[in-house]
Amino acid sequence: MIMKKQAVVVAIGMLGVSMAFAAPKHARMPLKNDTQRVSYILGLQAGQSFKKVGVKLDQRAFIKGMNTGTTGTKPLLTVQQMQTVMMRFKTALAIKLKAKVATLAARNLAKGTAFLAANAKKSGIKTLSSGIQYKVIKKGTGMMPKATDKVTVDYEGSTINGIVFDSSYKRGTPATFPLNGVIKGWTDALSHMKKGATWMIYIPAALAYGANGQPPVIGPNEALVFKVHLIKINSK
Repeated sequence: MIMKKQAVVVAIGMLGVSMAFAAPKHARMPLKNDTQRVSYILGLQAGQSFKKVGVKLDQRAFIKGMNTGTTGTKPLLTVQQMQTVMMRFKTALAIKLKAKVATLAARNLAKGTAFLAANAKKSGIKTLSSGIQYKVIKKGTGMMPKATDKVTVDYEGSTINGIVFDSSYKRGTPATFPLNGVIKGWTDALSHMKKGATWMIYIPAALAYGANGQPPVIGPNEALVFKVHLIKINSK
């Protein structure tokens, strides 16, 4: 999670929008064989996907389309009509999702700014010129890594709400990577750490994953918290 990745623009997993489906009267329909079970699973997965992106469906029309597709009967719309409708639908959905992501990004930025402002006043917290905050848990000795070095670390990353999204401690295996190949906040913070040190690091959104985030766990403009133990420096 700490490595740089291609930005994912649509934060699908964080948008809780309800579907227009009505609850069935017989929710406890027995699934007597694998054909029924597979059918149910496919329907469930489709429904969950629609819900995540906020798609509102007409259940009768949806089932009609499903029946048309499975029986091979003539569709009610031409290929051109379907393409036109779906293009209009995708454009509207993209606008809707973009607006929701923008709202979430603004909210997260405000929360992160408030968190860091309060955190800066706590005992033992120091702030680098970049705005990164840190607290020394254990002092290190010797050299500090350069941006061109590879480092071996144990770490745990979480949101300011305490949700852990990645942990080498839990995996039981330290991570090794080039210091200039991670988020800017890591490059800056670790370049101030000495070998053997353990720090708590508090990173503003702009130096973490920014406005894009890393869905579904890290939202847009989220400040992040890391516990980092610098085990080894592999200098070039």
